[in-house]
Amino acid sequence: MATSRLDRWLRAKLTGTPQERIWNATIRDATLALARIETIGAPVDVKALDALDIHLTTEMLALEHVWTTHGLANPGSSPQVAALIYGKLGLPCTVFTAKAAQSTSAEALAGLAGQHPVVDALLRHRKLAKIHSTYCVGLREHIRDDGRVHTSYLLH
Repeated sequence: MATSRLDRWLRAKLTGTPQERIWNATIRDATLALARIETIGAPVDVKALDALDIHLTTEMLALEHVWTTHGLANPGSSPQVAALIYGKLGLPCTVFTAKAAQSTSAEALAGLAGQHPVVDALLRHRKLAKIHSTYCVGLREHIRDDGRVHTSYLLH
């Protein structure tokens, strides 16, 4: 593993230097622990991940009716979201993009939270979508055949 190779390389480089004591007293132990974690990996409960995937997808789909009833087709489209929130719903815009367009960023929508169900639904959907893409989709790509995620740590 990468961390084991780093340990061997650094040990050779530091022998006889003042930094060797620091390496041996603290960093080496941490490096060896991380190397062990890389080798063993972290177990992933795939059934729980599947259940989370279903739960998040179901909740995200349930939120869609909130904005579709107001004519929003694509919640990922900033122009469409801005037209709905600031135009059709008439909510005040307090955050603008660098090009002076009405912002639909997380910061802009957070400032409008509680003022309309569409805003609250969009904020919740974005949060759920981030969790879904990071864990249900992203983590799954890194699960090996042994059912574990084997990370590589970079020590600086």
